Amino acid sequence: MERNGERLNTVYLAKDCRHLRLPDLDDCPMSQRHVYWFMILFFVFLTKSQGQDCPDLTSPVAGSNNVPVTSTISWNAVPGVTGYIVSLGTSPGAGDIVNEQPVGNDPNFTPPLGLPSNTQVYVTITLFFFDQPDIVCPSQSFNTELVTQPPGCGMLSTPTNGEVDVIVGTDLFWDYVPFATGYRLSIGTSPGGSEILDNENVGNVLSYSPAADFPPGTTIYVRLEPYNLIGQAMGCAEESFTTGDLGDPPGCTQLITPADGAINVPLTPLIEWAPAPGAIGYLLYIGSSPFENDVVDGILLTDTSTLVLDFDPNKTYFVRVVPFNKAGEAQGCPQETFSTLLGCGPYIDPDTGELVILNPEISLPDQVGLCDGQIPYRYRSPDNVDGYRWFYITPGGAEILISEERFVDLEQTGNYRYEAYNLTLGEGEPIECISEKEFEVVLSGKANIDFIREDITLSDGRT
Repeated sequence: MERNGERLNTVYLAKDCRHLRLPDLDDCPMSQRHVYWFMILFFVFLTKSQGQDCPDLTSPVAGSNNVPVTSTISWNAVPGVTGYIVSLGTSPGAGDIVNEQPVGNDPNFTPPLGLPSNTQVYVTITLFFFDQPDIVCPSQSFNTELVTQPPGCGMLSTPTNGEVDVIVGTDLFWDYVPFATGYRLSIGTSPGGSEILDNENVGNVLSYSPAADFPPGTTIYVRLEPYNLIGQAMGCAEESFTTGDLGDPPGCTQLITPADGAINVPLTPLIEWAPAPGAIGYLLYIGSSPFENDVVDGILLTDTSTLVLDFDPNKTYFVRVVPFNKAGEAQGCPQETFSTLLGCGPYIDPDTGELVILNPEISLPDQVGLCDGQIPYRYRSPDNVDGYRWFYITPGGAEILISEERFVDLEQTGNYRYEAYNLTLGEGEPIECISEKEFEVVLSGKANIDFIREDITLSDGRT
């Protein structure tokens, strides 16, 4: 623990030597020393288990100089972490280079546009968990090299050079070119031409979306020229691809599952629709109203099904699937609807007309007081529900699951979070209807007797 900036090796015990410093261990009775050593070791173990260590950079290490701008950033793996979120910036905690990029649980990240030249780069790693708050780690920094040469040439990755039957609405993509800080792009319908785009500075990006579709059945010529402050790549080869003929767009499709108008649909359903003849892909739109696509907004799919996770219960959703091919999108495709399981509510019971809420009411107090010498203490929930979860909240804000029973063994003071839930059955797995509450465990001192009042009754009834 720390007090007034001084770190003390102190363990709090319930009996004699309650404030025991390690150097004073010899002052305690020999018969109790093994107990105190056990408590000390337990305290150290508990402290380490509750803290979530932030990782150190392993490549480049913090404080490095002349780091290549093409470097991959690596750090120590953190056991039990769900994933990492990486920000790169020119000041601590900033994201002006890369802003909050999820990278999964791989402790390596290659900046998609490289690193800036001759810059102090701050790396901020956030530990992401499904079952507890994120942990934002302190920034670490290094200094990049001074780039003294122009970049080389780049190549299209989509469409590839020489590709045929390319959809007329395609975008152009390319890979990062080392040392590049931007790209110029020319597009034409003849070799060396720029009828569509003339030496346009598209910036430090890796894709370009044309303002209009390319003409059908036409060879398109592309010149990509990376640049930086030193200069522009020279002598880059021209690439080309050929668009397909238009033909006719496909017709509309319809949902197979859930069917239009279906009710009590699971909260994580498989959305499936009938194949549309002539379609090469589908655009999927899902919204919680007929006027907005706030769940899925036009994602492109080549299959005729997709899994959608965690719809809200007791809601109607509006779905539109639009097939497309090289000729364009199907026109006038209608919206279809389905409704999810009632879930935990609130909803109106159709039989009684009453408002139903299945989340339990919690009667746990805001504070649980324990007497000195009572730790560990087994506390029993006052709520009659289907399930329980108890979490200890560390000083850093992380949560540690300590019990899934009706009771919990409270082994220290501090902040805790309690979950109580009821189960409701629907299609598929039961749904947990959860209520939660944070509470504090405090230590109460022993009661002191200040005085004793003795009442004497006289013969006439007076006291």
